[in-house]
Amino acid sequence: MKKVVIIDHVFDNVDIEREVLKDVAEYHEYQLTNEEDVIAAVKDADVVMATNYDPINRRIIESMEKAKLIVRHGIGVDSVDLQAATDCGIMVVNVPNYCLDEVSDHAMALLLALERKIGMMDKKVRDNPYYKPTDLPQTRNMRGKTAGVVGFGRIGRLTGQKLNAFGVNVLYYDPFLPQEAVDNMGMSYAKSVSCEYLIENSDYIIVHAPLVPENYHFLNKESLALAKKKPYIINVGREGHIDIDALVDAINSGIVQGAGLDCVDGAPPYNHPGLLACEEVIITPHAAFYSDESYKNLQRIAAEQARDFLEGKMPAFVVNKAVLEKLK
Repeated sequence: MKKVVIIDHVFDNVDIEREVLKDVAEYHEYQLTNEEDVIAAVKDADVVMATNYDPINRRIIESMEKAKLIVRHGIGVDSVDLQAATDCGIMVVNVPNYCLDEVSDHAMALLLALERKIGMMDKKVRDNPYYKPTDLPQTRNMRGKTAGVVGFGRIGRLTGQKLNAFGVNVLYYDPFLPQEAVDNMGMSYAKSVSCEYLIENSDYIIVHAPLVPENYHFLNKESLALAKKKPYIINVGREGHIDIDALVDAINSGIVQGAGLDCVDGAPPYNHPGLLACEEVIITPHAAFYSDESYKNLQRIAAEQARDFLEGKMPAFVVNKAVLEKLK
């Protein structure tokens, strides 16, 4: 029987995977953190599955003597050396169609909490039950404001729809999605612009993009200096999109009004003293994806792709499509 190896996971159990794969493969479950242990575990695997192990590098990939599929439990694949996998004739798949509403809702929740100053009000009232709303900086009506969405894939478009329902004008930057395609989706209210224009003209900047070398720290000292409208910045994409030192400086200097961050760059990420001192910053622990439904969907869709592969079918979400030529 074929062998599926999961090198790490974050679930209470892997019963869903075992049920999906029970007729086609033996399922071996680990929680590995050491590269040598990973290499030993994946050596004779037919399929390798992983959640947070990082990096699945060329050395690990080249040690896979049988595997032709790596399944990432999640959307982002920056933890996998895609070029190494392609060179070795190994498909890499992800699960891009889970937690869509969860992440989009989380982006909107952070935005609403910041614009309505929910966190600030809560703290003030806890400190002083006689605190008056007029003692706070004034909130703003969101209708008529402009939001710039960076990354207009499945989740970004959901956020665009929700912003439009609030009467917010929508700009987007996505080099892979032309205006015509968005118009054909019935979203002509969303306008494609350059990243620089988006930063310059947005009241809210919402990051949904995957992390690639080209957009690492794309929000930095230079780009944030372009902002004209004192935006709130929401990051529910990946940690490396924002230079946190530059963001703190921009908030303290008044260039940026505040931020809602589900992803924070740094090690450890959530104890940056300057960031924690900013009153108009809300931080959540990379939890935008999290719900009971999303976890179950993630496990099921990942396992179904492994099963499809083992049964000779093409998995639904191949990321490194160049490998398909090698496998013909």
